[in-house]
Amino acid sequence: MNRKTSAYLSLIICIFCAVLLIALLIVFPSFVKWHIKWMVDQSNSINLDYDPSIRSLSIAFYAASPLSFLALYLLIRLLLNVIHDKVFIDANVRYLRYISYCCYAVAVVCIVYLLLSRPFFKSVSFIAFAMLIVGTLIRVVKNVMQGAVELQRENDLTI
Repeated sequence: MNRKTSAYLSLIICIFCAVLLIALLIVFPSFVKWHIKWMVDQSNSINLDYDPSIRSLSIAFYAASPLSFLALYLLIRLLLNVIHDKVFIDANVRYLRYISYCCYAVAVVCIVYLLLSRPFFKSVSFIAFAMLIVGTLIRVVKNVMQGAVELQRENDLTI
C-alpha cells in the first residue's frame, strides 16, 4: 500500500470516527441508563442510586466530547496536509501538539470523574490510562516531526 492510499484510508477512518462520535452523542443518554442498570444487575447491588451516576457520567462524557471532536478535526487536517505532500511543515507539528493536549485533557476529565464519583465504571480508568499513553506517544511523534521540520528547513538553505 503506498503512502497516498494509506493517508486516504486513515482520513476515511477519522471521518467515520467523527460521525460515530456524533451518533454516540445522540444515543448516549439512553445508553448510559441501560449500561448502569446492567452494571447494577451484574454487581447484585440493590440500593444503588441511579441519578448521580448517570449525571456524573454524562457530565464527564459531554466534557470530553468537544476535546475528542477537536482531536479528530486536527487529525483530519494533518492527514489532508500529508495527502497534499505537505509533510514537514510547522502546522503539522502544531496539530500534533494540540492533539496531545486533547488526549491529556480527556485523561484529566476521566481522572476527575473517578475522584469525584464512585469508581463505578472501571472502563473510565482504562480510558484515562489509554489517553495518557496516547498523548505521550503523540508528543514523542511531535518532537520527532519538529526535528524533521528543522532538518528540512536547514536542508532547504543548503546549496
